[in-house]
Amino acid sequence: MKSLILPLLFLLTSCLPEESKPTSSSLFVAAGDVLVSSSVLDSVIQFDQSGTYKRVLWRTTLATETIAGIGWMHSSNEILISVDGTPDRVVAVSVSDGGERVLINNTNIAGTMRTATQLMDSRDIIISETTSMERATESGVRETHAGVWPSTVTTNVQDLTALEGGGF
Repeated sequence: MKSLILPLLFLLTSCLPEESKPTSSSLFVAAGDVLVSSSVLDSVIQFDQSGTYKRVLWRTTLATETIAGIGWMHSSNEILISVDGTPDRVVAVSVSDGGERVLINNTNIAGTMRTATQLMDSRDIIISETTSMERATESGVRETHAGVWPSTVTTNVQDLTALEGGGF
Protein backbone atom coordinates (compact mmCIF):
# COMPACT_ATOMS: atom_id res chain seq x y z
CA MET A 1 0.00 0.00 0.00
CA LYS A 2 2.88 2.39 0.81
CA SER A 3 4.27 1.86 -2.67
CA LEU A 4 0.97 3.06 -4.18
CA ILE A 5 0.66 6.16 -1.97
CA LEU A 6 4.01 7.69 -2.96
CA PRO A 7 3.35 7.65 -6.74
CA LEU A 8 -0.19 8.93 -6.16
CA LEU A 9 1.11 11.74 -3.94
CA PHE A 10 3.73 12.63 -6.56
CA LEU A 11 1.07 12.70 -9.29
CA LEU A 12 -1.21 14.97 -7.26
CA THR A 13 1.54 17.45 -6.35
CA SER A 14 2.78 17.67 -9.93
CA CYS A 15 -0.68 18.82 -11.04
CA LEU A 16 -0.70 21.80 -8.68
CA PRO A 17 -0.29 25.19 -10.36
CA GLU A 18 3.26 26.50 -10.39
CA GLU A 19 3.98 29.34 -7.99
CA SER A 20 3.90 32.66 -9.82
CA LYS A 21 7.16 34.53 -10.23
CA PRO A 22 7.35 38.32 -10.08
CA THR A 23 8.15 39.98 -13.38
CA SER A 24 9.73 43.29 -14.15
CA SER A 25 10.44 45.26 -17.27
CA SER A 26 13.75 44.58 -18.92
CA LEU A 27 13.48 47.90 -20.74
CA PHE A 28 16.13 50.52 -20.12
CA VAL A 29 13.33 53.09 -19.89
CA ALA A 30 10.06 51.52 -18.72
CA ALA A 31 6.48 52.72 -19.19
CA GLY A 32 5.68 55.26 -16.49
CA ASP A 33 9.28 56.46 -16.06
CA VAL A 34 9.69 60.23 -15.92
CA LEU A 35 12.44 61.93 -17.91
CA VAL A 36 13.64 65.44 -17.11
CA SER A 37 15.93 67.39 -19.40
CA SER A 38 18.16 69.83 -17.57
CA SER A 39 19.93 72.62 -19.40
CA VAL A 40 21.73 73.43 -16.13
CA LEU A 41 23.16 69.93 -15.63
CA ASP A 42 23.33 69.25 -19.40
CA SER A 43 21.74 65.86 -18.87
CA VAL A 44 18.53 63.86 -19.14
CA ILE A 45 17.64 62.41 -15.75
CA GLN A 46 15.43 59.34 -15.32
CA PHE A 47 13.03 58.71 -12.41
CA ASP A 48 10.64 55.79 -11.91
CA GLN A 49 6.88 56.42 -11.84
CA SER A 50 6.93 57.16 -8.11
CA GLY A 51 9.63 59.82 -8.56
CA THR A 52 12.57 57.80 -7.28
CA TYR A 53 15.84 58.62 -9.04
CA LYS A 54 17.05 55.85 -11.37
CA ARG A 55 19.96 57.25 -13.38
CA VAL A 56 21.34 59.91 -15.65
CA LEU A 57 20.03 58.63 -18.97
CA TRP A 58 22.25 60.83 -21.15
CA ARG A 59 24.74 63.63 -20.62
CA THR A 60 26.67 65.86 -22.97
CA THR A 61 30.42 65.82 -22.42
CA LEU A 62 31.19 69.22 -23.92
CA ALA A 63 30.97 72.37 -21.82
CA THR A 64 29.88 74.36 -24.90
CA GLU A 65 26.73 72.25 -25.37
CA THR A 66 23.32 72.45 -23.72
CA ILE A 67 20.49 69.94 -23.70
CA ALA A 68 17.55 71.89 -25.05
CA GLY A 69 14.71 69.37 -24.83
CA ILE A 70 13.47 65.84 -25.34
CA GLY A 71 10.93 64.25 -27.67
CA TRP A 72 9.74 60.86 -28.88
CA MET A 73 10.49 58.82 -32.01
CA HIS A 74 7.62 56.31 -32.19
CA SER A 75 8.89 54.39 -35.22
CA SER A 76 11.99 53.16 -33.37
CA ASN A 77 11.02 53.60 -29.70
CA GLU A 78 13.74 56.13 -29.07
CA ILE A 79 13.96 59.27 -26.99
CA LEU A 80 15.04 62.29 -29.03
CA ILE A 81 17.45 64.64 -27.26
CA SER A 82 17.97 68.08 -28.81
CA VAL A 83 21.51 69.32 -28.25
CA ASP A 84 22.33 72.99 -28.73
CA GLY A 85 26.01 73.04 -29.66
CA THR A 86 28.38 73.23 -32.59
CA PRO A 87 26.87 71.79 -34.62
CA ASP A 88 23.33 71.48 -33.28
CA ARG A 89 22.19 67.88 -33.35
CA VAL A 90 19.53 65.40 -32.29
CA VAL A 91 20.62 62.27 -30.43
CA ALA A 92 18.35 59.19 -30.28
CA VAL A 93 18.48 56.92 -27.20
CA SER A 94 16.83 53.49 -27.32
CA VAL A 95 14.34 52.69 -24.54
CA SER A 96 15.16 49.00 -25.00
CA ASP A 97 18.86 48.99 -24.23
CA GLY A 98 20.01 52.60 -23.79
CA GLY A 99 22.00 52.52 -27.02
CA GLU A 100 22.52 55.94 -28.54
CA ARG A 101 23.14 57.34 -31.99
CA VAL A 102 23.36 60.75 -33.57
CA LEU A 103 20.19 60.96 -35.64
CA ILE A 104 20.57 64.48 -37.05
CA ASN A 105 23.84 66.38 -37.33
CA ASN A 106 23.62 69.21 -39.84
CA THR A 107 25.48 72.53 -39.76
CA ASN A 108 22.51 74.21 -41.50
CA ILE A 109 20.46 73.70 -38.34
CA ALA A 110 22.07 76.58 -36.53
CA GLY A 111 19.50 78.34 -34.35
CA THR A 112 19.11 77.84 -30.62
CA MET A 113 17.71 74.31 -30.34
CA ARG A 114 14.50 73.74 -28.37
CA THR A 115 13.10 70.25 -28.98
CA ALA A 116 12.28 67.60 -31.60
CA THR A 117 9.52 65.07 -32.20
CA GLN A 118 8.46 62.60 -34.88
CA LEU A 119 5.23 63.13 -36.79
CA MET A 120 2.72 60.28 -36.64
CA ASP A 121 1.65 60.40 -40.27
CA SER A 122 4.81 61.03 -42.31
CA ARG A 123 7.35 59.81 -39.71
CA ASP A 124 9.40 62.93 -40.41
CA ILE A 125 11.19 64.67 -37.55
CA ILE A 126 10.25 68.28 -36.70
CA ILE A 127 12.96 70.27 -34.92
CA SER A 128 12.16 73.55 -33.21
CA GLU A 129 14.66 76.33 -32.73
CA THR A 130 14.14 79.79 -31.24
CA THR A 131 12.64 81.37 -34.34
CA SER A 132 12.48 78.58 -36.90
CA MET A 133 11.27 75.04 -37.48
CA GLU A 134 13.28 72.44 -39.39
CA ARG A 135 12.18 69.15 -40.90
CA ALA A 136 14.21 65.97 -41.40
CA THR A 137 13.41 62.51 -42.70
CA GLU A 138 13.13 59.53 -40.37
CA SER A 139 16.75 58.71 -41.25
CA GLY A 140 17.93 62.20 -40.26
CA VAL A 141 18.32 63.92 -43.64
CA ARG A 142 17.40 67.63 -43.51
CA GLU A 143 14.52 68.56 -45.81
CA THR A 144 14.19 71.90 -47.54
CA HIS A 145 11.16 73.05 -49.53
CA ALA A 146 11.08 76.59 -50.88
CA GLY A 147 8.87 78.82 -48.74
CA VAL A 148 7.91 75.99 -46.37
CA TRP A 149 10.96 74.32 -44.74
CA PRO A 150 12.74 75.66 -42.87
CA SER A 151 9.86 77.68 -41.51
CA THR A 152 10.18 80.96 -39.61
CA VAL A 153 8.16 81.42 -36.43
CA THR A 154 7.72 84.67 -34.51
CA THR A 155 7.46 83.23 -31.00
CA ASN A 156 10.03 81.19 -29.15
CA VAL A 157 8.87 77.57 -29.32
CA GLN A 158 9.06 75.89 -25.91
CA ASP A 159 7.46 72.51 -26.62
CA LEU A 160 6.55 70.39 -29.60
CA THR A 161 4.13 67.45 -29.68
CA ALA A 162 3.10 65.17 -32.55
CA LEU A 163 -0.68 64.86 -32.95
CA GLU A 164 -2.35 61.47 -33.41
CA GLY A 165 -4.02 62.46 -36.68
CA GLY A 166 -0.86 64.02 -38.10
CA GLY A 167 0.71 67.43 -37.74
CA PHE A 168 2.16 68.99 -34.62
